[in-house]
Amino acid sequence: MPESRHDPAAFLAFCGLALMTTLPGATLTAVGGMYLVLLALVAAKANAWLNRPRVSRNLERTSGGVLAALGVGTIASAAQL
Repeated sequence: MPESRHDPAAFLAFCGLALMTTLPGATLTAVGGMYLVLLALVAAKANAWLNRPRVSRNLERTSGGVLAALGVGTIASAAQL
């Protein structure tokens, strides 16, 4: 076996630069695509859960209470000035 088989320059000459840039690009695209599919599935499950009437009602009540508390805090801090 010739020694040039283990030489990186010979590998580049054989496979070319295109293969060395396409392989990592294809890997990154595949991993990114799988991540986005997984993210879409999780978002669909979360959307289904958040659209349940009980969850939606409790979320509205909680956010209303938080906004009311922030309003009271704003009024209290303005009264101290």
